[in-house]
Amino acid sequence: MEKTTKWGYLSFEVRTINEAQKSTNGGIFIFAGKNDSFWDSYWTAYFIGETENFQTLFYHNQWTTAQKLGATHVHVRVEGQYDRKINIKKLVELYKPAINIIQTEPMEATMSEKSKVEENTNEEHEVEMPDELAETEAKLELLYQYERHYLELIKEYKEEIKFANTLQEDLRRERSQFFTQTLKEIVQTMKGAEVDKNVAAQWLEDLVSSYSKSIDLSSDLAKTHVIQVLSIFKEEAKQEVAKAKLDSLK
Repeated sequence: MEKTTKWGYLSFEVRTINEAQKSTNGGIFIFAGKNDSFWDSYWTAYFIGETENFQTLFYHNQWTTAQKLGATHVHVRVEGQYDRKINIKKLVELYKPAINIIQTEPMEATMSEKSKVEENTNEEHEVEMPDELAETEAKLELLYQYERHYLELIKEYKEEIKFANTLQEDLRRERSQFFTQTLKEIVQTMKGAEVDKNVAAQWLEDLVSSYSKSIDLSSDLAKTHVIQVLSIFKEEAKQEVAKAKLDSLK
């Protein structure tokens, strides 16, 4: 996969959505997917936009939609605010991304439909929403509030999540290094020192037992930290759901 690509005369960096989170720069981004044919391989743009911080693209409200259409990567270009507006307009006109086109349907058609509705207002009776649809709408709104709050929690506790993940990775790495390298070096050292085999075997058995207990204790502490963070998520999510239910009753 190439590291850079051209859109028009502009050069963009090709990144995965996770790689994009490593940059705090702002600029233009493109949600794009690779299309391979028998003759050629090319990128298709599904959404073109701008942001002040590329780290926020993971939570962008169009990323999921773009993925469903075929987006696999995000192309980023660091630019100032003035240049962004001009270049985005040119890129949208040139490549016509599906999501941008849907969002910018001709205003003339919208205004025409609005005028027709206003002209017939006095002749039509207001249609009430069926109870089943109203209930479904309320549930969807509740779900939306829950998911939005959950993403906010993830951003708020981002450092705690990273710490827990790093701690568990370090423990796995340390355990692997002990049994594949450190223990082997200890055995070789004792052989070189001509330590009695029975004494060496007993000492090694005690060492492995003591080390395993220590690393297991550290692992349990790491798991406890993760459980505490998840408990905070669960409790705050419950409170948000309860609050949303109360708001819907007002």
